[in-house]
Order: sequence, then C-alpha cells, then structure tokens
Amino acid sequence: MKKPPQSNPKNHKSFYQLTLSYLMNEYKACEINRNDSLFRKYYRKLAKIRRKMLKYSHKGGGKVWGN
Repeated sequence: MKKPPQSNPKNHKSFYQLTLSYLMNEYKACEINRNDSLFRKYYRKLAKIRRKMLKYSHKGGGKVWGN
C-alpha cells in the first residue's frame, strides 16, 4: 500500500489534491473488493477532505468527483 502524501502547509491545495487522488484510488480498490468497513472509512475521509478542498478551491472541488 502506498503511503498517504505528507502535508505541506505552504501548498495546501496540491496536498489536498494528492491526498484526494490517493484516497480515491484506495476507495476504488475497496469498492471493487466490496470491503465495507474500509469503504466507509475512506468515504468519510474523502468527504472530510472534499470539504477542506472547498475552502482552498474556488471551483468548488466538483472536478474531483467528476461532476
């Protein structure tokens, strides 16, 4: 398993983007394996990070979820 990206306060937005892509990959893997507890864990993490992204991104972070 890849390590989650490390935070760099100077560059929050790209940190969140990195973390998001990392989590999305984990999330997709969980979805495929239908590992429900992990799936929920990553889903919560994604939701939390997505809210943080909204602060840093003027586009509203919609891109991240592909909508």
